[in-house]
Amino acid sequence: MKNGGFMAPCYPYFFDVEGFPNVRMGGLTREQQQHNLLALNRLIQMAHDRGIKFTAGIKDHIYRGGVQGGGIPGTEGAPAQPTPSVVWGLDSENLIPYTKAALAKLVKVVPNLDGIRFSSMMRPG
Repeated sequence: MKNGGFMAPCYPYFFDVEGFPNVRMGGLTREQQQHNLLALNRLIQMAHDRGIKFTAGIKDHIYRGGVQGGGIPGTEGAPAQPTPSVVWGLDSENLIPYTKAALAKLVKVVPNLDGIRFSSMMRPG
């Protein structure tokens, strides 16, 4: 099942990235982002307290561009308009610079990650 790109990329669920004020998750407040980031760091601490390493899995780094859709009701208008629960503000020009800056910020604001795994649901042919 398609997921419509929910949390693709995941960074706006946790924080904003300086220099990219238009990249946001629709309908998510800064307070909710802070809550999500605190919860992630707490989850990592709970894992470590139990001797468990924590690796974050990041599935997609995309922009809408007409290549991803479906799975989330009400997203038919994306990317033309901000849509609740969908990341918006990315395009072919800012995707790579944003991803570099966001990943650098992730390792700063989530310092106890034991690893990061990148994967994709792309399948050949």
